[in-house]
Amino acid sequence: MVMWRLKSCPRCRGDMFIGKDDRWFQQCIQCSYRVELKLLEDFEKQPKRTAVHATTKG
Repeated sequence: MVMWRLKSCPRCRGDMFIGKDDRWFQQCIQCSYRVELKLLEDFEKQPKRTAVHATTKG
């Protein structure tokens, strides 16, 4: 099954599809721009971020 991301290409604003060969990727139909997608394991290896709240002056 192919998942589409309409008008999401950063280069030409064309339609991209998400596919898999040896890794997950998304590729534009119009200009062939291709981006390798990160795996969930890559995100889990990153250090945890803490929330920073802005203060308002009043």
